[in-house]
Amino acid sequence: MTANDPLEAVGVKDEVAGRIARMERLWAAGEATELALEFFSPHAILCGEGADNATIGAEAVLEALKAMLEATPKVTITLLRCTVLASDAAITWLRWDAIDAQGAQLPPMRSLTAWKKHEHWMIEADMYSFGDFDAESN
Repeated sequence: MTANDPLEAVGVKDEVAGRIARMERLWAAGEATELALEFFSPHAILCGEGADNATIGAEAVLEALKAMLEATPKVTITLLRCTVLASDAAITWLRWDAIDAQGAQLPPMRSLTAWKKHEHWMIEADMYSFGDFDAESN
């Protein structure tokens, strides 16, 4: 893929969007193990606002996902932007809207997520923070 190949870039964006939709479905089903195995590379790193330390590696990601699913069983993930870096690499800006276990709407989260295509698109790194995106930046 070259930087001048917009059709291939659209294909990558569509594939990543499909993966995000599947992630949302698995989240709704409470499938922490499936999410960890299917969406996060074995050496994935997650970190962001409020975290004392980075979450690194498959075991730590699985434990983090279990805690997140328990705390926020319902999420809506919106793909705001996808930048294709290569045929097997992309970064996305995602907006996460979540309802906690007590049914309360939480403030939105945003995440900058690095994806790499293995057998399918997997997350290599995710940096998150609280807040929304300015409407003009979308």
